[in-house]
Amino acid sequence: MVKIGLDAGHYAGDGRVDKDFRAALGTKDEYTLNLRVYKVVERILESSGHTVIDIGRQEQSVTVRAKRAAQNECDLVVSIHHNAGRGRGATLFRHKNGTMGSASRRLQESIYAHVEKINRGNRSTPINKEEFGVINCDVTKCPSVLVECAFMDNCTDIGLINSAGYAERMGAAIAAGINDYTGAAGNTGSGETDDKHAPVPAVVKTYNPAAYAKVRGLTKADSHLNVRSGPGTGHGILRQLANGNEVDVLTLYSNNWAKVNIVGQQGYVHADYLDIQERKPAKRIVTVTGCTALNVRTIPNGPVVAGIVKAGTVLDVIGSGKDSDGDTWLQVRHGGLAGFIWPKYVE
Repeated sequence: MVKIGLDAGHYAGDGRVDKDFRAALGTKDEYTLNLRVYKVVERILESSGHTVIDIGRQEQSVTVRAKRAAQNECDLVVSIHHNAGRGRGATLFRHKNGTMGSASRRLQESIYAHVEKINRGNRSTPINKEEFGVINCDVTKCPSVLVECAFMDNCTDIGLINSAGYAERMGAAIAAGINDYTGAAGNTGSGETDDKHAPVPAVVKTYNPAAYAKVRGLTKADSHLNVRSGPGTGHGILRQLANGNEVDVLTLYSNNWAKVNIVGQQGYVHADYLDIQERKPAKRIVTVTGCTALNVRTIPNGPVVAGIVKAGTVLDVIGSGKDSDGDTWLQVRHGGLAGFIWPKYVE
């Protein structure tokens, strides 16, 4: 395992959010958003056996942060930020000076392979170079990358930032990319045994439609259930779940692992920790066609967005509900996401 310099960009009160978007984001400074993602990345990396060094610690100077990485002999540095400038999507940067450029680019590509599944935007060059001091490899002495998770002044990205579980999903994606780069399979935990060299398990059952399940049975000692990239502990950790979290179950394997879908992200968990309930087939399906991205709300025309689905997504219609004006909204399900949509944007 490796030593990772992790940075929540800026500091409390810094990284000011455009005043026109503060109400929508619920914060005046970028640091608040960065720290939410940072805590998820830190938790998953430590559970994977890595040592995480907080090189930020509310320090204002990016040079001091970079020097702290070198002083602690970090093997790599990742600085977490949120962007502005009316673009859209995640962007990753390495330093322009070229020192350790090839290693930094591999780290960029490894992280972006996961991050783009959460927030792929409209940038033609999402993997880029810039002269950011905190990732200056001449100072950090190791491969270093800055991750701009989303734009704070783009309505689509704001919807993502405000969606349920955003920090968890984005943090898990960054951590998965780091684990891929370092070759870490991660800590077993949660009742798992090491089956890294076991043969590929046979499929016991495929659920169509996907079954519904809640995570249960975790203890204080094993407080999180690891979601891995394959059906066994020899695969990297993508994210973690807690008791009561909901998933859709797609496939059950002979080694008692299950392929699951969590709000659009697929992975594998040990089925001993799932209370699986099979669903009846949906009475109707619809496809998102009338917009590029559609908000799924927790109640009809409610202010809280449970998640976002993109154009072309097929949704199961599981019911309907009326808003305060008496208008009918469709209740839909997709992956682990459920909520209400305005029917104008589907067919």
